[in-house]
Amino acid sequence: MSAPFDPALQQASTVCLPPGDWNTVLDCLSEHFKAVGREGWLDRFQRGRVLDATGQPVPANLPYQRGLRLHYFREVPNERPIPVQEVVLHADDHLVVVDKPHFLPVTPTGEYVEQTLLRRLIRQLDNPHLIPRYGNRPYLVGANYVWGWEMNRLARELTANAGGEVLGERYLPLEETAVERIVSDIEQRRPSFILNNLIGPSSYAFHEAIRRLADRDAAFRPENCPVVSCDLMECELDDIAPGAAIGQLCAASYFDSVATSENTDFKQRIVAHYGVPRRVSSVFASAYTAVRLCVDAIVAAGGDEPSAVRRELHGKSWATPFGALNIDQETNHAALPFHLGRINTQNGFDVIASRPPLAADPYLTGRNKPALPKLRVVS
Repeated sequence: MSAPFDPALQQASTVCLPPGDWNTVLDCLSEHFKAVGREGWLDRFQRGRVLDATGQPVPANLPYQRGLRLHYFREVPNERPIPVQEVVLHADDHLVVVDKPHFLPVTPTGEYVEQTLLRRLIRQLDNPHLIPRYGNRPYLVGANYVWGWEMNRLARELTANAGGEVLGERYLPLEETAVERIVSDIEQRRPSFILNNLIGPSSYAFHEAIRRLADRDAAFRPENCPVVSCDLMECELDDIAPGAAIGQLCAASYFDSVATSENTDFKQRIVAHYGVPRRVSSVFASAYTAVRLCVDAIVAAGGDEPSAVRRELHGKSWATPFGALNIDQETNHAALPFHLGRINTQNGFDVIASRPPLAADPYLTGRNKPALPKLRVVS
């Protein structure tokens, strides 16, 4: 059973429709919130950004009902940045202490939403990006093999836990580029965002088709309904039609643009070796890191006896292009950081959210480990 919809958790505002003689909820909201305007409200309805008490999108032509409780997401087009910076003095699971500068609003109000202390802290401390910003009704696409199946299985679980609904789930054979039927279905179902686990040419064709859809329907622009990929890398962006993927998102444990001292040093060594700068993909960084850790552990162990090498790997934190890494003793996998990148005009990624390394879960079962049976002795 999915969790009940919690507007506070989803950062949604709430309104109870006032007395009046309007025909539809769109008529009521357009007059009650004149600053947004009728076109603005209609756009929000079309993007599923106006919800009922259960968290489900409502249609713009829903008949007006006095006292009807609706939830919506405040948006400020072209919000101006506030050039001051808060400082987190302390943060744990129960308490956050912040030094707030003057002139920084605490909660969304007036002409500020994202440039408020609350939204800044959410991005900095927890980074809940997709569902709070876009909604809990994703559409899932993937390559028809175990990677796509498993990633979308996890997405279904996370969506259900957020009280949401997966609007569609479609798969393509590897390297299949006939994406038109999927895009047509997406256009009809109008999801909050699209999770993309397609591979290679399939993913490139999909991004290009979504861009064509966005050109004729603004609801599918990246700022409204982003495509979020889980395996798109810098070295692939040149294979997508120019401009087609700008603004779309990608999740990864490494981007060339990650601003850490370890990554800066790593890229300088690459330039020294190859003679020219080059964009580094997560595959390149992973291969290098795996070999580097293996060699360093063998040297530290004084030989290549497997158990001795494993003891060295498990016994310390390793400086890598990913940052400081620890190897899990149970799985022999690394705990990796999370980064969310947005594709920019230079065919690179701007990192817009990050989280510290997450515990290794190579078989994707950690969130739902079954309880072990309790045994009792009988005679």
